[in-house]
Amino acid sequence: MGADILLNIKNLNVVFTGPKGDFHAVKDICFSMGKQKIGIVGESGSGKTVTGRAILKLLPASARISADAIEFNGQDILNKSEKEMRGIRGKGITMVMQDPRYSLNPIRTVGRQIAESYLAHRNVSGKEAVRHTLEMLEAVRIRKPERVYGLYPHEVSGGMGQRIMIAMMLIPEPALLIADEPTSALDVTVQLQLLAILDDLVTRRGMGLIFISHDLELVSSFCDRVIIMYAGRIMEVCEAKDLHQSRHPYTRGLLNCLPRITGNADLLPTLKRDDAWLKASFSY
Repeated sequence: MGADILLNIKNLNVVFTGPKGDFHAVKDICFSMGKQKIGIVGESGSGKTVTGRAILKLLPASARISADAIEFNGQDILNKSEKEMRGIRGKGITMVMQDPRYSLNPIRTVGRQIAESYLAHRNVSGKEAVRHTLEMLEAVRIRKPERVYGLYPHEVSGGMGQRIMIAMMLIPEPALLIADEPTSALDVTVQLQLLAILDDLVTRRGMGLIFISHDLELVSSFCDRVIIMYAGRIMEVCEAKDLHQSRHPYTRGLLNCLPRITGNADLLPTLKRDDAWLKASFSY
């Protein structure tokens, strides 16, 4: 694996065991990335979030993860123990979950939670952790960080909650950030502000970013490369700037379903699926 490769995944599979038998949620996923912004798009249930969580081994006990390789910075993380993974999570790879309301502890102030994240990965004093927390709140463009430090999660807006989650995940200074639909519940103006913050932090810190989203337009304008998933499989991988020139029928179907700001002359088409998509082999 090249020195510039941050994450390398070969034939990742995730199978959930349930009362009705096994469900193959992710099948034969292969991709590699360096310090760049990779978008993963697809419908709900396509395996985007499961792929992100499998990388960090954050799936329930009912999930079976297998792969030929999951390598991070040249390390084999597939076979690491839970204790070893705690050394990877946060300082190596971190993940921003979709809704901060369910990720933040409701009975602790947001500042204390961010500071705890820093203390978990650094041998520093509480005073230094507070200082770094305030600096991180400023870095995600929160005004009056001293006031926000003392707020509880229910006292902040959705946009500020996402900024707080980003601050918490970035304060350990990871090499790779996985962002699971961080803008899905935000209005367009706040989305753009959050994307500008992510872009600035990722570029300035020289990190890699996996950006999971339903929004093809957003991903094509924000990311460097796009992975399109359907039914747990990769349909294609393309440069973000070339997404609208894709010829794959699934990607074309998703693009054709997008409403236009100028209006659509006809009714939006219904995506037509083809079982042949699940039989085709894809390698990148």
